[in-house]
Amino acid sequence: MIFVLNEIKKDLPEIIRTFKALVTRNTRMKFWQRNYYEHAIRNEDALLKIREYIQNNPLAENIKFKEFYKDGSDESDHYRK
Repeated sequence: MIFVLNEIKKDLPEIIRTFKALVTRNTRMKFWQRNYYEHAIRNEDALLKIREYIQNNPLAENIKFKEFYKDGSDESDHYRK
């Protein structure tokens, strides 16, 4: 799931908690895992790759974010070698 947060005054954990509660209340189903993994998407290329990953690998357990930036397109990427 990708959230776009522009000028939001809430922190991410509160946003996720509220979203999960609303979905659970509206569907009357509990299917959320206890925790979540967050990642700030730093550029358009990574966004496209992450979208492709979400669409093509719904059952995959591990997102290897460093592979989205392996071309060095983001200087702030702390996964770069």
